Amino acid sequence: MAKQLPALERDLAAMEFSYKTLTKDANKDGFLSRLALQPGAEFGERLENAKRANAGAIALGHKPPFDPDKVAAAENINKIQAQMGMTFASQISPRESFAGQQIGIKASPGLANSAKGFQRLIAGLKAATHNSRDEQAFFQKYLALNGHALGWRQAFEAQNPSEKYIVRGLIGMLPEKLQDHLSEAVKQLRSDPKKYKSTFDKHYNDTSSFFLH
Repeated sequence: MAKQLPALERDLAAMEFSYKTLTKDANKDGFLSRLALQPGAEFGERLENAKRANAGAIALGHKPPFDPDKVAAAENINKIQAQMGMTFASQISPRESFAGQQIGIKASPGLANSAKGFQRLIAGLKAATHNSRDEQAFFQKYLALNGHALGWRQAFEAQNPSEKYIVRGLIGMLPEKLQDHLSEAVKQLRSDPKKYKSTFDKHYNDTSSFFLH
């Protein structure tokens, strides 16, 4: 895992950046654009149709019907998903089979997932990378302080529950405006949980329970 961390972190950052491009101002897109480029079932086929339509329009000297930046962002996400899937397959077995690669690719975040499903998969992977980084730093400090490693993991997990990393990942997928107002939203939530819980969960990916305990 430690060897794969830098590459995984770069892939996740690139995937998040492309996803923001793909979904930027999606509520302002026309029906056909939303139909073609909205994450979800049959996305691969819909993306290919959008690419064909753009190619045809450009060949005729017309403006592409689908935002080229969004199409490129989707292609980049698909490329990263394939890379992540093959890396995952290689970790399971040194003899990568085609079937194994396909399983790995489908298990990685991709645009065939629903928008919320994609975000949660990204959050889970980011949680794993943050957890690994923190584990490495904690282990070194624990070893230096105690002179041995006995009990280090129990001590780490007591201070760093896994839920913390999941919530961090979910919050990190949100628009910057919401992230900037998180502390204010948490204060409001805690002032009256019954009144504000549903609103908080709507904006902050169902994370109210973490901030209420």
